[in-house]
Amino acid sequence: MIGVCMWYDNNIKEYGDKFMEINSEYCKRMGYIFFCSHISFTDKHPAYNKVPYMIDILENNRNLIKHLVWMDADSYVVNDRRIEDYIQDIDFCFSGDIQGQGFLNTGIFIVKNNDYVINFMKEWDKGKYGNVNPCWWEQGKLLKMIEENVLDILQHFIVYKYGILQDFHNKEYALMYHMAGRSHDDRVNEANTLKLDY
Repeated sequence: MIGVCMWYDNNIKEYGDKFMEINSEYCKRMGYIFFCSHISFTDKHPAYNKVPYMIDILENNRNLIKHLVWMDADSYVVNDRRIEDYIQDIDFCFSGDIQGQGFLNTGIFIVKNNDYVINFMKEWDKGKYGNVNPCWWEQGKLLKMIEENVLDILQHFIVYKYGILQDFHNKEYALMYHMAGRSHDDRVNEANTLKLDY
């Protein structure tokens, strides 16, 4: 079974609720299990909640969830492509980032539910390896861990070319439209003008 998860707090509820609704409906159509939480797992920046939240889902659904997909709360699915089409026989499937912003972006990624992934994510959550760019929050921590090949991570992931799993500007080709780097007002306006056909 495939699980899809999101996390957001009241600070972005104005658009988070709409994007959550879209992603939840997508999961219903596809037969996936959808998870969404607003509970804080850390006192750090809200972006850091994704890692402990995913660990919680993986550990509590070992017999149910085979793969788990993370989607940032400023993103939503824009087509009916199936997640199975993006799953490969490797522990982490990441998305490439837009040119000049690092080689991967954690706005969406797919993980296997196994011991290696859980152990790696617990190390990621600890944050003892530094950060290539503190402004990138948990993504910067991950990039530092990749740089240092923590737990032999270089053998455990692939990176899809930017524009396959997510796109920041185009809604036609990628699985997900991700409003990365956009203002709060832009995201609210997007949520308020979306025309849903389900």
